[in-house]
Amino acid sequence: MDSDSSAACLLEVFLKPKAKNNKIVALDDSRVTIAVTAPPVDNKANAALIKFIADQLGIRKSACTIVKGYRSRNKVVTIIDMPQETVFARLRNRIA
Repeated sequence: MDSDSSAACLLEVFLKPKAKNNKIVALDDSRVTIAVTAPPVDNKANAALIKFIADQLGIRKSACTIVKGYRSRNKVVTIIDMPQETVFARLRNRIA
């Protein structure tokens, strides 16, 4: 049997803080661009990003973790218990 990590997804994100609306701006085969209304101070934009991704995918926030780029606009988010194909399919359906 395969390990549970095979169902995890590493999602590359370009974050645009202080936007007018929370939305998916663009999505290609390797990266998603997400705008959030929160400012990039006191971890607000990172928290908004995790909440937004979880809401869009219909999963709990604890299933999403920023693993790289915590202080950068370029981030890598791990999403557990969901394969990459499912993540991208769900996000594609929600592009603004």
